[in-house]
Amino acid sequence: MFKVVASDLDGTLLSPTHDLTELAVETLKQLHQKGVHVILATGRNHVDVSGIRARVGIDAHIITSNGALVENVSGQVIISHTIEEELVHDLLDVVLDDKEILTNAYRADEWFMSQDYPGVKQYFPNSDFTYKLFDESKTISTDSVYKIFYVSRNQEKLLQLEKQLLEKYGNRAYICFSSPLSLEVMSPHVSKGNALEQVVELLGHTMQDVIAFGDSMNDLEMLSRVGKGMIMENGQQRLKDQLPNNQIIGSHEHDAVIHHLREIFNIQ
Repeated sequence: MFKVVASDLDGTLLSPTHDLTELAVETLKQLHQKGVHVILATGRNHVDVSGIRARVGIDAHIITSNGALVENVSGQVIISHTIEEELVHDLLDVVLDDKEILTNAYRADEWFMSQDYPGVKQYFPNSDFTYKLFDESKTISTDSVYKIFYVSRNQEKLLQLEKQLLEKYGNRAYICFSSPLSLEVMSPHVSKGNALEQVVELLGHTMQDVIAFGDSMNDLEMLSRVGKGMIMENGQQRLKDQLPNNQIIGSHEHDAVIHHLREIFNIQ
């Protein structure tokens, strides 16, 4: 029996409206009561994820910004990797004048965006966490930046940007897609897999004791290293191609993670 459950949020544990269903909240509580460690592993900011954890009402470690910042069950930061300041400056400038691509940064407890985009609030239905615009000089302070990410409806542009960033900064950064419309950049030491392994060790377990769920390329390292890594039916084809031996379960639209957990852990 698995001792640890690790799950991505958007496209995985959360519904298409980016919220937890009542069944999900109840199931996570029942897992906690059974002594199973629940870990939320996401590209989201720790401020936002802390609110999701509070809503569930359980002691859970949270892996945020794809592993750049990790909090223990008490909200204490136990892992922190920021992007080197010189690189932050370059990454903020790379597509700043492209109106089709929104440049974003998670800096400490704040979220900055290059252009106003109210539609993004649909991703945070129960959270007050929101963005600030870059200042008039179109920049921000370059210290304490955990993640820079680029959002666009033009996926071809993001794929071109991924290639450009990998060629220029691939040895200085971890670059991945968290969805087809979001390309993300962190410190080279960062991945959900690395962070999860450290947390699991602190809990006294190994990665073989973990069952994990994900849907995107930022879940690759996590899903490839655990005892059982499950890919969502709605997951990125690129992820499925990279992990051809991993089981594919149903869609987040139908609470597939929760139904799978209830079956595995015999929750009635």
